[in-house]
Parts: sequence; C-alpha cells; structure tokens
Amino acid sequence: MLLSFCKTGKWVLNDGIRLQGTKLHSTIADNSFFNLPVTDYKQQTTSVTGNIGLVYLPSDATKVYVNLSSGFRAPNIDDLARVFESSSSQRRVVMPNADLKPEYTYTADFGVNHAITKKIKLDVSAYYTKFRNGITLAPYLLNGKDSILYNGAMCQVVANTNNNKAFVLGGTAAVTATFNKHFSIFSTISYTKGRYEVDNNKTSSIYQKQPNGKYELVQAKVKTKPLDHIPPMFGKTSVQYNSKLVMLELFAQYNGWKNWMTILLVGKIMSNMPLPMGCHLGLQ
Repeated sequence: MLLSFCKTGKWVLNDGIRLQGTKLHSTIADNSFFNLPVTDYKQQTTSVTGNIGLVYLPSDATKVYVNLSSGFRAPNIDDLARVFESSSSQRRVVMPNADLKPEYTYTADFGVNHAITKKIKLDVSAYYTKFRNGITLAPYLLNGKDSILYNGAMCQVVANTNNNKAFVLGGTAAVTATFNKHFSIFSTISYTKGRYEVDNNKTSSIYQKQPNGKYELVQAKVKTKPLDHIPPMFGKTSVQYNSKLVMLELFAQYNGWKNWMTILLVGKIMSNMPLPMGCHLGLQ
C-alpha cells in the first residue's frame, strides 16, 4: 500500500494505491444428493485499487471534501460454493456458481462539515457507487434445469451471479447541538437507493402497485431492478446527559416504508403488505 499527503494553505490533498490478492479453494466431498457439475472450486485474483481526496478549509468552522475511490471484492466461500435453502416460503435453493468473478466499485462522495455556532454543528454528505460485475442472486440452471425437488417440494434454482452494471447512492445529514457541559441533542437521517441493470428487451418478475393499493406480481419490461439488502430511509434522534459518574441517553430510532417495489425479487413472495414504518424508543 502506498499513501501520500500534501497540504497547501486551505487545501489538503491525499491519495493512495493498494495491490491486493486473494486465493480460494473449496471441495464438495459428497455430491450424491445434488449431482453438481463442479465439485472443486478454485479462484485466485489480484487487483489494484486506489483513492484520491481533496479537502478545502475556507474557515475554522467549515470543511468541504470530495473523494474518488475504487474498490474490489473477491467472492468468499459463501458466495462461491454455498448450497442452502434460502427460503422455504419462496421455495428456492441457492447453488454454487464456479464462474463467479470478483466485483469492482467506483465511488464518488462529497461532504460538508460546518459549525453554525460554537454549540451547533451540521454534517451533510452524499455518495454514488458504480458496480462492475456486481454479485447478485439470480435464476440459475442446474444440469439444465431451473427447478429441483428439494425437501419434498419443487424449488427454484438460484445462484450468485455477476451483473454487469449496478449502482448505490445515498446521503446522510446530522446535527449536533450542545446546550452546556451536561446536555446535548444529536439527530441524523440517512437515505440509500440501489439498483442493478437488466435486459429491458426481456420481461422480468416485479411487484407493481395496483389501483386497489396492493402490490401484485407481474411480468414487465424494466431497465433496472432493486439491489438486495438496501434499507429504507432511517434515522435517530437522542438527548444525552453526561457527567463524571454517569452517561444517560434518551433516543428514538425510526425508519420509513419499504414497499415491495424496492425489494429484490428472485422467487415468488406471497404477500401484499409493505414492510412497515417504525419507531423505537430507548433509554440507556
């Protein structure tokens, strides 16, 4: 890894470059049940990634920064060679994929830290990440079949595959107000969105909102579908008390709606209910 740092007046420049390599080997000893076409999985990869960042300090109260970076993630043993039933209700089983390749990311982020007064601080940031060969679950063929009999039920075959293009974007805003040496308030909110591109010349299984307010499974031509594990908008607000003997915090955690249109659909989901908006109160 190589790093450099340079500061001139109100400007700060930092950059770095990294060479990394991974090696993986996995063997399936008993192949009598699934009759997998490949039982010996080997992968050895190397990658060069880097970053460059620029910070501008117009005053003691303000910092503005922008960063560009690249990333690399090689498939782990779970991504490459796992076999398991991912969901009994959806009736799908995840199979290994010997052709799985590493995924690469390219990220730009921007942020501002500003002290409005000596007691009130504001932090705002946003980012955009582009994926190449992004790893996502997708329908798969096992010995030419898209479904197999598993645990007495016909299950769809899926596997981790490389999607050519995907993106994640989001932002965070936070404010801190300090009243005195004992009491302060902190509040933050975050938003994230992730999609991956699909062939819009072919139909895909997606959920669409109907006139009656329910979400129905339909076949439609779309350009993008939602990435998995993307949270809805969420945040936290807390009041804190600090002293030499004790620290108390009264907080509320909350999140927005996550409807079926923002959920990765690989198999069928038998529900018309969105994931609910929520709020959690706590004292610690």
